[in-house]
Amino acid sequence: MTMTGFSSKASKRWRRMISFAIVSAFLVAMIPGVSVSAYDTGATVSASYTFYMDQVGHVNDGIVSYTNDPRNRWTAYESPNATDWVQTDFGTSVSKSSADIYVFDDGGGVRAPSAMAVQYWDGSAWANVASPAMTPTAPAANQKHTITFTAVSSSKFRVVFTHAAGARTGITEIAYGTATGGGTDPGPGTGEPPVTQPGNYPMHQVSVVSPSYGATVNGDVTIKFYAPGMQNVWARAWKQPDAANPGVNGYDSWFARVTPDANGYAEVVFPAAQFPHGPTTVILSAWDSAEGNPNFTHSDNCYVQLFNEGGVVWKRGLPSAPPQAAGMSVLYADDFTGPLSVSRTGAGATYASAKPDAPGGTEFGEAIFANADSTHQPFAILGDNYLRIRAKKAPAGTVDPMGWNRTFTSGLLSSMRTDGTGIAATYGYFEARMLMPAGKGAWPAFWLMSQNSISEGVHSTAEIDTIEAYGHNPQGACQAKHWWEGSPEMHETYCSSSSFAFGDNASTWHIYGTKITPTDTIYYIDNVEVWRHATFEQAKTPMYFMVNLALGGGWPVDLERYNNQIDLYVDYIRVFQ
Repeated sequence: MTMTGFSSKASKRWRRMISFAIVSAFLVAMIPGVSVSAYDTGATVSASYTFYMDQVGHVNDGIVSYTNDPRNRWTAYESPNATDWVQTDFGTSVSKSSADIYVFDDGGGVRAPSAMAVQYWDGSAWANVASPAMTPTAPAANQKHTITFTAVSSSKFRVVFTHAAGARTGITEIAYGTATGGGTDPGPGTGEPPVTQPGNYPMHQVSVVSPSYGATVNGDVTIKFYAPGMQNVWARAWKQPDAANPGVNGYDSWFARVTPDANGYAEVVFPAAQFPHGPTTVILSAWDSAEGNPNFTHSDNCYVQLFNEGGVVWKRGLPSAPPQAAGMSVLYADDFTGPLSVSRTGAGATYASAKPDAPGGTEFGEAIFANADSTHQPFAILGDNYLRIRAKKAPAGTVDPMGWNRTFTSGLLSSMRTDGTGIAATYGYFEARMLMPAGKGAWPAFWLMSQNSISEGVHSTAEIDTIEAYGHNPQGACQAKHWWEGSPEMHETYCSSSSFAFGDNASTWHIYGTKITPTDTIYYIDNVEVWRHATFEQAKTPMYFMVNLALGGGWPVDLERYNNQIDLYVDYIRVFQ
């Protein structure tokens, strides 16, 4: 991947980073699932007992799965205890007033508990929260149970499970309702008075209180936020065509406007049922001048990523072949309708989760490319049709395997394994449909490299960057060519702030493609050519693809406004030859 708009020092550092091999390599399991509201993905979790196949880290990864395959849960299976607990450690005191507990029950040795209780650490001992629903009996299987209680402040919370007779408890997710943040935070329910919190939300910035970023939503969704100093906020999201807006690509629907109160607090309702099913982005656009007054000093756009589990089905499934693939056949296609087959090196799987140019895989950027079987696993299949790659802040104590002191984790998929086998095409057309994240330091990409650099040990490497995006500027798009250690070595990048005929890379879906011919390499966005150059020699060999959500790319990483969590969504990837 190229880097643009920064010094050669940064470029040299990047080249040095990708040359290192990962310290160790090991196989990973397939763990896709269904996204849920995940409040606690930055916290550390532990348990009194954990069955080795069902690790406790799955209870705060934002994924719910009620199936045996794929597995995404914690269980106390084979525990010798009559009760077991799962603890969430936030590292600092936070205020909580509810716990969403997603029970898993396989009908056999793993069952819903007979009772459960929420506790908090009071500084010297564990105490039960005050709630009439503290110990519901016989929770129903495979569903969410919400326990509400009088708000308490603590750095640690626990759920204690009393196991059903002859079985042990299973949980796929635990999410605590939060009342943290600066300024004030509205209490649960529309119209209830706000709860005063310490600190202040940043002036002239939209800060979303709820729902959480990446949450699963349905129906009418109340978005609660603060925008101190702002007088006018519009909520908008990309919508499918209708009678008034019949364009085939849909349109930017400005569906609600609000003026924040004296504290900067406001709410808007997102009618999710009227918008496309699947991953979607609600943009809150704010100005410090009143509606109709163009003389503003400050403005802001906050991109709120959500998964709409209801809504209108639109542009689902693989489309017909585009014109630039005329005369070609489909070599490979993944619509992400089934379990994701991935391991660190690609052994025993379709994809590798590391850049495959070393026996154990290599890495780059400011986020650790996590393995799918780790507590940081970054991959999920949502709604049986979308791949999600999540970048998030790593819990305190996470060890960077490269020794670079990186503090985020994320994910990469490669169609080539580290042994040089996999999916590659000569003179092919490669495309992916993606919805990217905003956020300072986000660096998502879909790109190609030459197979023979791995399979045959060819010294030089071709790199074709179909799309590189930078989250601080969602309107921009970059394409690049590189011939690393070529004859001669060459590098060229093309960036444009007007590459999109509609929307931007984080507001709506776009198709990114590259066609390599014996004479030209041609880049497309939404099937429209945006750049071309002569095909250099190393790019005339079989090329494989990678898709990743990296961080950095020469830019500072600051994802605080998004609670240190952003997502890249992929609808499909296709290769024609």
